[in-house]
Amino acid sequence: MDRALALARRGQGAVAPNPMVGAVLVRHNRVVAEGYHRIYGGDHAEVSALRRAGTAARGATLYTNLEPCAHQGKTPPCAMALREAGIRRAVVAARDADPRVQGGGLRLLRRAGVQVELGLKEQAARALNEPYLTRMGQGRPLVILKAGASLDGRIAGRGGHSRWITSVESRRRGRAWRERVDAILVGGRTALADDPFLTVRKSGRPARRQPLRVVLVGRKGPKPGARLFHDATGAVLIYAITGFGEQRRVLERAGAEVVELPGEKHRPGVSHVLADLGRRGVASVLVEGGGEVAWSFLRKGLVDHLIWYISPLIIGGGGVPVVGGPGVPRPAAGIPLQDLRLKRIGPDLEIWARPAGKLPPHRLEP
Repeated sequence: MDRALALARRGQGAVAPNPMVGAVLVRHNRVVAEGYHRIYGGDHAEVSALRRAGTAARGATLYTNLEPCAHQGKTPPCAMALREAGIRRAVVAARDADPRVQGGGLRLLRRAGVQVELGLKEQAARALNEPYLTRMGQGRPLVILKAGASLDGRIAGRGGHSRWITSVESRRRGRAWRERVDAILVGGRTALADDPFLTVRKSGRPARRQPLRVVLVGRKGPKPGARLFHDATGAVLIYAITGFGEQRRVLERAGAEVVELPGEKHRPGVSHVLADLGRRGVASVLVEGGGEVAWSFLRKGLVDHLIWYISPLIIGGGGVPVVGGPGVPRPAAGIPLQDLRLKRIGPDLEIWARPAGKLPPHRLEP
């Protein structure tokens, strides 16, 4: 199962919105074939392993980190292919949360006389595919809130300048998360002030894929001349409040898709935003700022993981806070965090945490 999990990780960044899956076929205590889901629309892990095994699959034991599918999607059902190949036993780490599966693959195998065992390395398997399982179970993407701040919690100076607060090492490590998510999200003020590309850049080499670039627009948003619209490496999706009007047409002419949603205080509601992203197949979103947007997600209980980079720097009271909004009236009403990890990254401190009560209890791995 450890080998199946390691194989599954190879599909990271290439198989979304599908889960990462690895498969190992063992016969007479010898691995006869293995496979993994390489790219969305391609062979699933089980079928890949079966093709390599040929007739050696008959009577073999399958180890896989996720329940084989039992429905027709981009490819035929894996459970049926396993049944036809004549495997004897299937060891499965976790049940699939897709409503089209949810035990159907296991039932199909059992009806065919295959011995099925469920639960080996389940926690590791669920951790690996947490974005997929979150979208299937809650109808929204997994939310990772990332920020870089000074020791006194500022993301910009008094005049709004933010380059650079954290070190090169921290920024490099933070940007690496863009390769692992389906979407990057910022607020309209951040898009206006920083004029970011919001793309994955790998030392001049083309990235494996580019995430969807998402902007939550309030009163202010990106201008038509923003760098977002002059970099064709990723789609741009702008969420605005219902009744956005003429600005919508301007941004659409610049190349963005604009979606109007219900909201409050001139900004679309983050719950509505996540629901729409989930319907689009987005399983993970990296929220990169600014402070008002961070507070919107935190106060709604919609942050699953936090990654914070703290610089040994003090900016002072005129700086922009890492988390904005009205805040809470007293410390007891604050948002408690759990499962903290601390690590030195160059001169900075990296903090990993989860809001208290978030399940499953495990840690994302960099």
